[in-house]
Amino acid sequence: MPLDSKAVEPQSHAYDAREIELRWQARWHGARIFEAVRRADQPKWFIVELPPFANGDLHLGHARNYIAADAGARFRRMCGYDVLYTTGFDTFGLPNELAAREQGCHPEALARRCSEAMLAQLVRLGLSHDRTRISAYHDADYYRWVQWVFLKLLEAGYCVRRRAAANWCDACATTLADSLVEAGRCWRCGGKVETR
Repeated sequence: MPLDSKAVEPQSHAYDAREIELRWQARWHGARIFEAVRRADQPKWFIVELPPFANGDLHLGHARNYIAADAGARFRRMCGYDVLYTTGFDTFGLPNELAAREQGCHPEALARRCSEAMLAQLVRLGLSHDRTRISAYHDADYYRWVQWVFLKLLEAGYCVRRRAAANWCDACATTLADSLVEAGRCWRCGGKVETR
């Protein structure tokens, strides 16, 4: 039996992904559906990602990490958990200071600008973070408590100052944590790292 050409002709419906995604993201935000709730009778689940250094833009490596965590948060919500899913911005310390020096601006201005841009990128990805709990390490309301905990640890004798070997990048003129050394080279500039 021959097919009627008019019957199989596809409908022409333009799919405007940006419009649809932005509309739904605005509705999710307005309904506050990703804000953590506290119900005594529900199991709890906490997901926090390793925060990105807020001195540039997000890249595909960030997206891979955060999309996987987001899938976990959404799965737990569907299983009936009260989920607290959040992140932050690592804006306080050497990576931010070095980037600010390279860009010729104050580290706080760079931290603020980059964390705002990254938050917009995370929202654009459609991630289900509780935005009321996203922290930025350069914010005084955050780091005052980090300093308070450190001072309490110092008073209790858990923090000491001693001589020890350290990773040194001569090009950046700074020490580096082991996690910032990749194959014997500085993660930032690619310079050779030596132990001092």
